[in-house]
Amino acid sequence: MSFISLVYYFLSLAASVIMIVISHRLLKKYGYKFLNFYFLYVVFYYVYGFLTFTSRLILSRIFIEAPDMLNTASQVIGATALPVLFISLFFAMSWIRDLTGKRIPIRLKTIYWTVQSVLLAAFLYGVANLEKTNDFSLAGPIFEVISTLEILIILIILIQTYLYARSQTDVNRKRLAMNLAHMYLAGFALMVVFGKFIRIPFYIYPGELFFQVAVTILFFSLNIPPLLYLYFFLKKHHGEWVTHGPEPARLRDFYTRYDITGREEEIIDLLMEGKTNEEIGDELFISTKTVKNNISTIYKKTGVKNRVQLSNLLRGE
Repeated sequence: MSFISLVYYFLSLAASVIMIVISHRLLKKYGYKFLNFYFLYVVFYYVYGFLTFTSRLILSRIFIEAPDMLNTASQVIGATALPVLFISLFFAMSWIRDLTGKRIPIRLKTIYWTVQSVLLAAFLYGVANLEKTNDFSLAGPIFEVISTLEILIILIILIQTYLYARSQTDVNRKRLAMNLAHMYLAGFALMVVFGKFIRIPFYIYPGELFFQVAVTILFFSLNIPPLLYLYFFLKKHHGEWVTHGPEPARLRDFYTRYDITGREEEIIDLLMEGKTNEEIGDELFISTKTVKNNISTIYKKTGVKNRVQLSNLLRGE
């Protein structure tokens, strides 16, 4: 295995970890439900990428003089990675729908997983036939159909973003959804266009490191612009996201019903203004750890798990 292969292996691993950590921090900091789905999407996206691209890159260096072993290992990786791709796409659809105020109907979930199960069965059948006969005449069309359907599913998900965002009344949610859709559409189009030129040499010439590195970098870079945009957007507009606070009478009743202390009232007021834990600590002259402890106590008293649920409870939603 070459030094360059090892470098790209660890770079792709580092990129995956960094993206996952950033998305997890956004979830912990802001607590929106769509961020939970987004975090899961990012996790499964990079697991899929690591299995599909990085692992194949390493295997191509290990089995550079044993093409039969490389082909077998590639098929095993494909069979393992495909369900991970299905899960990633499902969470992509979930975070987009939640961001735009929609839920995934049970019927749509059923259709989605039925289609993906059929695709997985077809893929496994194609792999089994290829191993027995070494005949690509059946496996090739099956793999091409699967690839085409996955592209269509991704396009449908992106089209959903535009349609649902247009019906949004919340300006910030609408702008965030539309801009994320633009970024993902541009990145996806780039992958499809370049993929047509790169994919063939990627499989025909498994020993050519350039083609494999090009595909890997392209795939692992797709989430970087949207995730950075999401990070800075929430940092700037989080306070504006809370469109209205609870009525004073409801607020007093809420404090009495849940036995909220004076300090906890102050923290809740600042939470509703969109303040971060650090900003609350600075304003109340207490440590960030004390703020976190008080917020944890508030969550336990009210039975919520994050700021969004607390805000909804306060407004009676």
